[in-house]
Amino acid sequence: MKRSLNRLDLLLYDIGTIDHIVNDRKWFKDDYAPNRGQLKTLKTGGDPVIPKGGGTAVFIILSQVNLPKFREIVFEDVLYLPDINVNLFSGLKHYKAKGYLKKNRLCIS
Repeated sequence: MKRSLNRLDLLLYDIGTIDHIVNDRKWFKDDYAPNRGQLKTLKTGGDPVIPKGGGTAVFIILSQVNLPKFREIVFEDVLYLPDINVNLFSGLKHYKAKGYLKKNRLCIS
């Protein structure tokens, strides 16, 4: 039986975005804050967009496939944009934190 993934729950490693962005408030911890003018407007390939809020988000990711292992990954300063269809993990923020990918695994040096 093939398991169907919910596209809205996917997390894409994106080197083209400077911010971590999620599409559902369920990913945020208790520090979610609505945007009251403190968050900047984002420039996109289309029209500018204004985040609805932000905070710290937590994902449980598959870290090993053969014998399935999962781990928690925490993102700080995450923006909330409910209209996007996939969550974005900023590769640029990861690199700035001395992170890198090795055989499709997230690493920090």
